[in-house]
Amino acid sequence: MQQIIEKWRRDRINSSLSELRRLVPTAFEKQGSSKMEKAKILQMTVDHLKMLHAIGDTDA
Repeated sequence: MQQIIEKWRRDRINSSLSELRRLVPTAFEKQGSSKMEKAKILQMTVDHLKMLHAIGDTDA
């Protein structure tokens, strides 16, 4: 039972990482290249969110 739960958890993580890769422009641009590390996808997401946050702060 524990193995099934762990597989389900890993599948959810991988699915979310795939979605982030599609949503973050810099990650999407590199989609054709070799498989991207999970840490790289997360870092690109953080960088993109920081950029959006900075843009939002200047619009106020």
